[in-house]
Amino acid sequence: MLHWTARLWDGCAVFRALAYAATLALLAGCSGVQDDTIRLVGSSTVFPFAARAAERHSEETGARIVVEQTGSGGGHKLICAGPDGPDATTSSRRQDAVEAHACRANGVGDLLELELGYDGIVLARAAGEGMDGLTRAQIYRALAAELPDAQCRYVPNSNRLWSDVDGALPATPIVVHGPPPTSGTRDAFVQLVMEAGARGEPCGRSLAQSDPSRFAALARTLREDGAWVDAGENDNALVRTLIGASDSLGVMGFAVVDRNRAQLQGLAVDGVAPDRAAILSGDYPVVRTLYAYFREDRIRQRPALAGLASAMTADTPSAEIIALPVARRAEMQARLDEVLGEAAP
Repeated sequence: MLHWTARLWDGCAVFRALAYAATLALLAGCSGVQDDTIRLVGSSTVFPFAARAAERHSEETGARIVVEQTGSGGGHKLICAGPDGPDATTSSRRQDAVEAHACRANGVGDLLELELGYDGIVLARAAGEGMDGLTRAQIYRALAAELPDAQCRYVPNSNRLWSDVDGALPATPIVVHGPPPTSGTRDAFVQLVMEAGARGEPCGRSLAQSDPSRFAALARTLREDGAWVDAGENDNALVRTLIGASDSLGVMGFAVVDRNRAQLQGLAVDGVAPDRAAILSGDYPVVRTLYAYFREDRIRQRPALAGLASAMTADTPSAEIIALPVARRAEMQARLDEVLGEAAP
């Protein structure tokens, strides 16, 4: 039996479940799950893929699986909170050192890290007339909370129109909707786009060398004056927002744009349009790896959980993520086999 839930991190409000042929169940207190039920939390980007993999595994084995959309940061927080947390979490970024420390400090034990596939981070707009592309330098100058002046002093960003950033861009207001701070997509966006854009300027390059911590803080801090709008973890709501606001842009995973391509257009970044081939080859400049983290102690104890881990790294066609190359998938299976004590001698 399979349950899908999509819930906000700050509370237990269920805002939407994917419209798959499955039962939607509200879990009492968001944690009242039977002991033998597999609980998988995490990334909104990975959620459609994880849900489909769980559905297939449940149909094949009868395993009871709950899949919850909490955001990458929310998933890491839940799995590292203590021994009674979920069995696994998905993430659109790698677990960071602070999260790994929390897992150790709270007695969770080791986590098995598995790569699931790749995704591009896309700036998208409603289909139709509008900008076709931006550079990372332009995106940085549009969205950074502070920019360097002629003396490399950082001052509040005064750009209000895209034409303020670059005279070749349209004279329309800068409004970009994107994921909240708990999102792995947000983390990847500020690292791969904002930091790269900041390094493209002389002041940024100099600061990155002299004071890396201050550089990262300045490059990653987004505006709070309306140019950047936190849109929550619900990708479907973001799509509806963009369709209704023709001058706005949105930051989201490639899969969201791809499955809504009749309504959305992804912008080229640094001259490269987002598509599967460009993401897999690395030509598209904003590509990240998608992950799953499984409790190693529970994988050893519960064959159904080990089976789910194997299913999520299998060679299964998926519209939700871009698959790993064959050799890399084999490496992920070898990691799982090693945890299970099945590695070849």
